[in-house]
Formats: sequence, structure tokens, C-alpha cells
Amino acid sequence: MNRTEKKEEIDRLKAEFVNIQAAVVADFRGLKVEEINSLRGALRKEGVKFRVVKNTLARIAAKGTGLEAAVDEFVGPTGLAYSDSSPVGPAKAMTDAAKANEKLKLRGGCLQGKALDVAGLKALASMPSLDTLRAQFLGLLQTPASQFVRVLAAAPGGLVNVLDARKRQLEKGE
Repeated sequence: MNRTEKKEEIDRLKAEFVNIQAAVVADFRGLKVEEINSLRGALRKEGVKFRVVKNTLARIAAKGTGLEAAVDEFVGPTGLAYSDSSPVGPAKAMTDAAKANEKLKLRGGCLQGKALDVAGLKALASMPSLDTLRAQFLGLLQTPASQFVRVLAAAPGGLVNVLDARKRQLEKGE
């Protein structure tokens, strides 16, 4: 790769790295081409991109981006899974892939410019998705209102039950 090609590759990488929400750095040694391709396909379904990067070029391209926090992990064969839309997606998808294939080793990553170790990635992966969190939040907001309506409805309902019981009692007595 000559200087011009390296500069072009750095520019391409920088353009991709600028909008990264989250990234996971992994060692993919021992994976066969078919396994890497199936990994890419699985990640693509989750909206996550996977790229094998040259460490030196990736370090240069990461300067001034959210990925800069993870440049210490660019050692040896480096696979980079990243997303510009989902902060949880790369961690969740790569953690699942690492469980399915022991040869894939997670090294670390970053979340919105903050470095994450492997334990941090696993904690991030165990978080519910944004849609699930929204649904839980809406459920929390609706709970007090629905309980209040039930309490309000219980008083007239109780009165109706008492009156109905009294009516039946009077009917039996006549």
C-alpha cells in the first residue's frame, strides 16, 4: 500500500468513525472466512458494521472521533464492530457472537467516546434495547393513572354492589 492509498484509507475510515455511537474491538484469529462472513451477516441484521482494520491506519483515523478511547486495543489482528445508530447494538451482537464462537475474543471498545473493557461490554450487552426501555418507561408512567382510575371506579362499584345486595335481601323478605 503506497502513501496515497494509505491516505485515502485513513480518510475513508475517519469518515466512518466520526459518527460512531459505540464500537467493539475483537481479535478474530482462528476464524475461517466463512465464519467471518456469517458474523458480518449476523451483525448487519442488527445494524452493526464489521470491518477488519490495519491498526496503524485505524489509530490515525480515530484521532478526534468517538473511537479514540479504544485505540489502545488496536493490537494484533483487529476486527472492529461499530454502529452509528445503536449504542447497545455492537456490544450485544459481538457478545452473542463471541459466545457462539470461542475463537472470537473481545478486547474492549468504546461507548460515545468512553473506553469500555470486556466486563463493560458485557454489562452494556445485557441492557435492554431502546424500544424495550421506552415501553417500560411508558408502563411506569401509565401505572399510577390506571391505579387511580381503578380506585375511583371502586367506590361507585362498591355502592352499586351494596344496593344490589340490599335489593335482593328485600326481595327475599317479601
